[in-house]
Amino acid sequence: ERAEDHGRILQVGHQEWFNAAIETLSDRIRSPRFVEIVRVGPFQGRATDTDVVRDLMIHDLDIVQQLLGEEPERIEAVGVEVLTKKLDLASARLEFGGGCVANLTASRVSRRPKRKLRLFQSDICLSLDLINQTASITQASASDDSEVRTETIDVQPRDALMRQLRSFVRAVETREPPRVNGANGLGALRTALRVLDAVETPEPSR
Repeated sequence: ERAEDHGRILQVGHQEWFNAAIETLSDRIRSPRFVEIVRVGPFQGRATDTDVVRDLMIHDLDIVQQLLGEEPERIEAVGVEVLTKKLDLASARLEFGGGCVANLTASRVSRRPKRKLRLFQSDICLSLDLINQTASITQASASDDSEVRTETIDVQPRDALMRQLRSFVRAVETREPPRVNGANGLGALRTALRVLDAVETPEPSR
């Protein structure tokens, strides 16, 4: 609100939007029905003053909410403290009003880093590897519905952080809306807090 009142550009640092894999497939994402995102990595000894939901999962919360244009209606979540006094591993199931369900997993105590995203739509499955900046599409063959084919998409890896910084500078110079504005960031944080609340106070079974 302060940024809006003073005519300032406010951009939130969710740099995954500048990942070449996401940029390459963004125009093919249409009304996903199921989303699965895994963001895990080894313990780094950083950000131990906060939990893994606000440290790592928040990036994926922003991705899902921007893709669907809404915040979840219902959240179920579990979390575990492993090496710190905050949650080091968390898994959340988000149910959206439009019918989409998203499963998100974040861990900072895994052996190997992994950042993968899969979106299932009525006609295709989009798979993205955000670390290696690769992508593929799985769908039924045009000639035979019983045959499934996977197509690797040509992605030219780019420096996402540099692209994010240039985007911010361009927004300041041109006054165009930033890719991730303050409202987007606030929405992701609001849902992250709901995930934490769901971990502490599980909803009764339906």
